[in-house]
Amino acid sequence: MNWKNIAKTVPAMVTAALALAGCSTSEPGPAPITSQTVEVTTPATEASSQADAEVAAFSHIVATSPEASDIALMLAGPEKVAAVSASSANPKMGQNPELARKVGKTLESGVKPDAEQILSFTPDLVVMTIRHDSESSVAEQLRAAGVEVLTYDGHEFDTPELYAEAVQKMGDKIGMPKKAAALTDEFMTKIRDIDAKVTKNKKTPSMLALMVRGGKIMAMGPKNVVPGLAMRAGATNAGEPAGLTRTTPIDAEMLLLANPEIIFVEDFMGGGLGPFQELLKNPALAQVPAIKNNRVVLLPMNEASSTAGLQMYKGYATIMAEVQR
Repeated sequence: MNWKNIAKTVPAMVTAALALAGCSTSEPGPAPITSQTVEVTTPATEASSQADAEVAAFSHIVATSPEASDIALMLAGPEKVAAVSASSANPKMGQNPELARKVGKTLESGVKPDAEQILSFTPDLVVMTIRHDSESSVAEQLRAAGVEVLTYDGHEFDTPELYAEAVQKMGDKIGMPKKAAALTDEFMTKIRDIDAKVTKNKKTPSMLALMVRGGKIMAMGPKNVVPGLAMRAGATNAGEPAGLTRTTPIDAEMLLLANPEIIFVEDFMGGGLGPFQELLKNPALAQVPAIKNNRVVLLPMNEASSTAGLQMYKGYATIMAEVQR
């Protein structure tokens, strides 16, 4: 099942006026008009009711990554989740930090999850994002211990469509497909509304997206969320002619060669532009159009990244508005 709408009707309340006319000469006159309210059940209201009635088939879910944690919280609710990634409780990263904080146990984010720690939460389902061999090894250990494991490959969060499918994937697994469909239908409607505005856009500025990891400034590859949304909004990838075809560390010389008209910057963990200031204020880059024209745009991580999830439409709207400037 995918994100496409299965019902696009709205609830209706129909009021019927029933006029009763007197038919006997002994009656003083026509009876007063009365009104009767009749509730009509439509496919949309029925689907909504069914979604509300769904209950997660698992009661001790452990989610090891922020993406998996956010989806589990949205679908199953914190009462069915035994542990989540600590990043999900961070208001700068999580989609629903208030829900994450209702879960008593957290796992530190990293590329080396601990199988014994995960098993200590007595999970009946573990949801993981597998980006490294160490994570794949832990998933195998958990399965060997008799625990069900649902995995994502990391690229399943890179576009709105892929994210919607990722939500549906977990919804199907935990027995909440209708709730997943309701969430993703609403999300994709918002995305398509922005797409419709993009079709009127004739501007195609060049852009480059930057991120920081481990103290290193990196240019994002074209398949990352931010460049993908920017190109979806009509921008072109300034990194390609500069040879930046994948996520890689970048220096002033490479940025000068890319010469972007817009620079989008991921606000990693709420660090803002601080980690990028030394690079962006390099005198050699003063004439780069994005810097010269003050088109360096900071994007909240929980609105424009793989952890943005259902909030990705907000980042897309911000990016689209800048591209159309």
